[in-house]
Amino acid sequence: MDGKTGFVVDNTQEFTEKLDILISDSKLRLEMGKNGTEYAKKFSWENIVKKYDKVIKNILGLKDSDVLVKKYKDKIKPAKSKRVAVIIVNYNSSYSCLKECLDSIKNQSHKNIEIIIFDNNSTNNVLDSIKKEYRYIKVILSERNLGLGEALNQAIKHTDCEYVLISNFDITYNHDAIEMLVGEIDKLDSLYIGLAPKIKLYYLRDFLESTGIYLDSSYYVGYHGIGQLDLDQYNRPEDIFGVSFTSAFLKKDIFSENKVGKIDPTFFLFYEDVDFCYRANQQGYKFRSCPTAICYHKYAFCFRDDASAFTQKYYYQKLNLLKTIYKNAESHNLKRIMDIELNIQKQNLKDKNLKPIAKKITGDFKKSIRYLKRKRKDIQFSRQVFDTD
Repeated sequence: MDGKTGFVVDNTQEFTEKLDILISDSKLRLEMGKNGTEYAKKFSWENIVKKYDKVIKNILGLKDSDVLVKKYKDKIKPAKSKRVAVIIVNYNSSYSCLKECLDSIKNQSHKNIEIIIFDNNSTNNVLDSIKKEYRYIKVILSERNLGLGEALNQAIKHTDCEYVLISNFDITYNHDAIEMLVGEIDKLDSLYIGLAPKIKLYYLRDFLESTGIYLDSSYYVGYHGIGQLDLDQYNRPEDIFGVSFTSAFLKKDIFSENKVGKIDPTFFLFYEDVDFCYRANQQGYKFRSCPTAICYHKYAFCFRDDASAFTQKYYYQKLNLLKTIYKNAESHNLKRIMDIELNIQKQNLKDKNLKPIAKKITGDFKKSIRYLKRKRKDIQFSRQVFDTD
């Protein structure tokens, strides 16, 4: 708000004048800073989703009582013989958030579970408290931050369970979620290797975040149902392109080299799940949604205290999109998308604010070309399903 939380200027001269005012008037700076902090609270995630909820329900003519979270009981008999490893990659999580996740796993109706936390060299001491309270949990400490892809590979090596549930630390599960996942995958043929639970927004539980992932024509990842009011429109299990590693239920043996193989260790953050599912699809494997398995995600919680979150996310998303395309796409799609994406970065190089990140994206992509060429050769040689399929 002009004059209260800051100044709105139209040109360089006005900017210089207002800047001089702020530099010379410390009382005004403090007052505007205080006002700005209070004003920003109106745009917190919790407030925005509540307003969004109200608008959507008004449009649909619904009351809060018309949209209730349904419980799924006695749908599937517990498969007690099936062992499930819940794998959580941790990096500077909050104690309360991780504890809530672990408690929801501890209280599952399916009891044959082991929990593995792989810590990516966190700088806080949250795990010290967690290890004392949950002595049965297997904790693996890394001497450096390996990134999400390689951390998952290392954690998976430490289990001999039949299934793995990859989970963010900011997820909480309904008490029967794992039971539903085990029961559903046991009904499917051997080509089905993974299930996507129904992920809902933690702070607005009537709304969906994902029931599985897909790729659009530009190879950007999308999430089935994201932002939609849950009116049971996704309550029928359906075949999907893939699963989000926010929460993904997978057969453990699929990570062996004679099947899909391990997660690409060069994917530090973002698109590691897309790349893995793309390779699985090429080999004829399938994924399916499991809407009776419900969990709740504190969306964007991992970046809650990171001032550089936007830049970091943009860098990894764009870099790993390029790497995913280069490795997996058929030649005609490879050329089409690469031309578009590299041209975007070329234009960004002309913007002084975007130039550093664009330079880093293109530079790091070029450094990885030799590795990507080798991987592409192997992937395309073993391809059984084409992009159009």
